[in-house]
Amino acid sequence: MEGRVTSPIAVLELKSVVYRTTNIGEHEIEALVDYIPEINVDVPEIDMGKVINNAIEMVFKVRIKTPDILHISASLILGSDTFVTLDREFVEREKEIGNLRFRIRSV
Repeated sequence: MEGRVTSPIAVLELKSVVYRTTNIGEHEIEALVDYIPEINVDVPEIDMGKVINNAIEMVFKVRIKTPDILHISASLILGSDTFVTLDREFVEREKEIGNLRFRIRSV
């Protein structure tokens, strides 16, 4: 898949983090998520069973938390070669993740 994409897992995490860490209401959070296509980021449908199975196969290749390996798995299934993140743990594991033919870019 070309262009900028994110997975439904990232959308779930966005909603969860914003709800837990702010006083923003449900409608405003939904508006935030609805804005994602406006910044030219696609959220394609993805087979979550495939994401989980792929993550299970990767578990001994990358030593990271379960939600994070799901992010990587989904990104690989979507055909991404670069993972853009604010999460330091991904950056700390960049070499391991790179072994999956995947670049980490921290912003």
